[in-house]
Amino acid sequence: MSAQEMFENLGYKKIYSILDDACYFNKKDNVRIRFHQTEYGNCVLIEDDCHMASFITINEIQAINKQIEELGWK
Repeated sequence: MSAQEMFENLGYKKIYSILDDACYFNKKDNVRIRFHQTEYGNCVLIEDDCHMASFITINEIQAINKQIEELGWK
């Protein structure tokens, strides 16, 4: 199963994917999970609609790990 499928099963929708960046949004919980490459390294940002950190489940962690694998990040 792909990361996108895993996120979709958790209620997320992929809202963009540009080169090595991706972002998924869960409308029900207003949570965004962003994958972003910077000059300092790769990062995953998890935030709610107020740009505050949010709690995530083990299933979301597994989907995040799968996306990291698919992006080829080490």
